[in-house]
Amino acid sequence: FPLALAAGLVVLLLAIGTLAYVLLDRDDGSGGGSGGANGSATGGSSGASGGGDTGGKAGGPSDGGGPSDSATGDGGGTPGGGGGHTTTPVQTVRVSAHAVRGSYSGPCPPPAAQAPAFTATITVGHTPAKVRFRWVLDEGKPSDPGWRTLDFTAGGPRSRTVGTTETGYEQGATRHDRIAVEVDGPVEARSNPVAYSVTCDVVTPTSGATTGSPEDRA
Repeated sequence: FPLALAAGLVVLLLAIGTLAYVLLDRDDGSGGGSGGANGSATGGSSGASGGGDTGGKAGGPSDGGGPSDSATGDGGGTPGGGGGHTTTPVQTVRVSAHAVRGSYSGPCPPPAAQAPAFTATITVGHTPAKVRFRWVLDEGKPSDPGWRTLDFTAGGPRSRTVGTTETGYEQGATRHDRIAVEVDGPVEARSNPVAYSVTCDVVTPTSGATTGSPEDRA
């Protein structure tokens, strides 16, 4: 009887120990899972929170710098574009005329070396340029036929001098007139008029002389 009782107690103790072990093991697993889940959730939240803050902070300056860079680029591009366009200055033409010889008196037609002579200085605003000009009389008709072209080469002088001689006359009378330079290209211009005169000597026709006396002619 004592042996049977002892054996029963041993079996009971083993059963209690086994049950306690199972219960303890279950509690540890549940706690570990709960802790793991809580730790994961907490860590994830912290990570997400930390990452969001960090990303927000990092992204903030970056985004803020974006418009600044864009604005700077646009501002830099505008002067660059403006510098790429060169504006050609507006061309100007100035003409000044004066007399070398302002009058002639003598037999006509007047010799070219003695006839009224004139020069004009034509000045352009910048070179190169082609100036189309002609000499005109006071009544508007040209002194000589056609237009002339004066070339101003690039980098060359902006002023050039032209000349003409006026040989028009009126037989037995004095002719008074004025002459000027007219420009029609690249812009229109006109010089100051210069007065001149040409006086032609009066020529007396020579008639046949009669010699001898009336008696001789009879």
